[in-house]
Amino acid sequence: MAATELFQKGLAAHQDGKPTAAEGHFRRTLSIAPSHQGALLHLALLCLQKRQLPEGIALLKRLIEINPNLPEAQAHLGAAYVGIGNFAAARDCFLAALSDRPEDAGLKVNLGHVWQNLGDSAKAVALYQEVIDQEPGHGGALNSLGFLYQRQGQALNAEKFYQRALQANPNDPSTHNNLAILYREKGERSKAIEHYQAAIAVAPTPATLSNLAALLERAHRLDEARQAAGAALKRAPSYPEATLILAKLAKREGKTAEAIRRYQSLIAQLKSSGRETERPALARAYHELAGLYEAQGEFDHSLSFFDLANQTNREMTPDWHSMSEAYLTEIAALAEQLERPEGFASLKADTYRAKDEGTADPIFLVGFPRSGTTLLDQILNAHPRLHVLEEKPLLDEVAAALGDSRLAQLQRFGSLSQDQKAVLRRDYWVRAAQWGAPITGDSDADPILVDKLPLNLINLWLVQGLFPRAKVILALRDPRDVCLSCHTNLFRLQAGIAGFPNLEATCTLYHQVMTLWETYRRHTSLAWHPVKYEDLIENLEAHARGLIGFLELDWDPAVLDYRQAAQDRYIVTPSYDQVVQPLYRTSLGRWRHYPKAAELMSPLLRQHIDNFGYES
Repeated sequence: MAATELFQKGLAAHQDGKPTAAEGHFRRTLSIAPSHQGALLHLALLCLQKRQLPEGIALLKRLIEINPNLPEAQAHLGAAYVGIGNFAAARDCFLAALSDRPEDAGLKVNLGHVWQNLGDSAKAVALYQEVIDQEPGHGGALNSLGFLYQRQGQALNAEKFYQRALQANPNDPSTHNNLAILYREKGERSKAIEHYQAAIAVAPTPATLSNLAALLERAHRLDEARQAAGAALKRAPSYPEATLILAKLAKREGKTAEAIRRYQSLIAQLKSSGRETERPALARAYHELAGLYEAQGEFDHSLSFFDLANQTNREMTPDWHSMSEAYLTEIAALAEQLERPEGFASLKADTYRAKDEGTADPIFLVGFPRSGTTLLDQILNAHPRLHVLEEKPLLDEVAAALGDSRLAQLQRFGSLSQDQKAVLRRDYWVRAAQWGAPITGDSDADPILVDKLPLNLINLWLVQGLFPRAKVILALRDPRDVCLSCHTNLFRLQAGIAGFPNLEATCTLYHQVMTLWETYRRHTSLAWHPVKYEDLIENLEAHARGLIGFLELDWDPAVLDYRQAAQDRYIVTPSYDQVVQPLYRTSLGRWRHYPKAAELMSPLLRQHIDNFGYES
């Protein structure tokens, strides 16, 4: 049979929805005519559809060698390179395709995605905007521009472009998914659920169903979460994220044996498959199983599974150690500079008063992670005058304009004029407003912003310089419980928390950060108020009253009913399901259950155990 006839049979089979038959015809075509361009292209596309990326790439490269003037082949090759993470090669392919089809909006959007991944946001924005100028209703470009702004922390701009994308295509599942993620990050849980449901109505993928299930579980709507996870498993019976949700639901409902069985089964499945993309789910399964064993008093067993979770987490971030060391070095350099006579001189010289700019000073809630900041967040947010903004790196983003390192930023800050500092303050408030925070005034009726980000403790030099009359709340907890909790919780490893999967590295970071705090305590003029987690557990009202008094606000009994308000919030931290429960004492002195860990931690943390009064 001639090559042309075989190729036509392949096309017909493909159109009839018979990819296996089509692939056979295309391969036979190439066995007769190895340079048949149509067969090379269509076989490559079948390989890409089956995620056989290396063979698809090889076929497209052969095709381009035969005919370099095929923009379609360059475009598909670019998409394949994106699939394997080779963004530089993808860029070259899309640029080659655009040289032949300069008006192709889809190619421009794809190239914009590549520029984003290569770290050149300006080029990505320019391409998306170029497409939108040509086609104001181009949903792909509008959605992509929204996603770029979302990654940059510009939530309001992101929302604006997502809404424009939905006007162009009201049923686009990608835009609905992106909006759901945005609203989740903003804490607008109901809107997030609404957009996940809209995406599912069009494309009920296992991923979107599992995302909805996870959000519903965090919203404490457990029956609905179970339904969504079950629907995901009907479409993909071994989908890890959905299985994790069902196991978590069993755990929350006290069905310990069922939860253990589900986690063990999932671990066996994921270890057998060995797929890199499923390693985050494996780490979570180890972690959740460890928590169940701990709850049953099987502490040696639980620690071994916490170690497995951390090992898996480290393997996903092979440069974790160098990241952690770089962060420690940066903190040490900052502390050394601040201890010098000139360290705080330029920071304290500022005569700024918030009312001069029509605002009120924000309140900063800081502390080492897992020190009880989430509990304090909920208590404060229940007060009618306080608006807590949770875990947004506003100060880091403002400081980035001053230099690449904290030391460079501190040194640059000392040369700024009052007007330049005012610009930085305006930048802070603009960034806060992007996430729905009020730009507070000095009226007694205006809401007051509480900026809650634990490791802003490191940035208190910038608070001193920009907001010298701001109040600082320091969350404290037994350092051994803090470091153990950091080690036994899964974090996305980046910057300061890169060392958390290693207990010794966690203690070293704690020592460095809290030693820096001692420098601030000695030299800063900021008003600060320590709150011990253990004190809140022992006598919530007394210490909550002391906290509200420090903030110079009227007492409101709603503060004691914070659990009700927390039910309606999307809480981003690992404690989301704990802060809606009555206060409990089981987390106090948790380190005592792990004597080997305590033996390692105690010498490293001795200075702070003594300083904060935790010796007994």
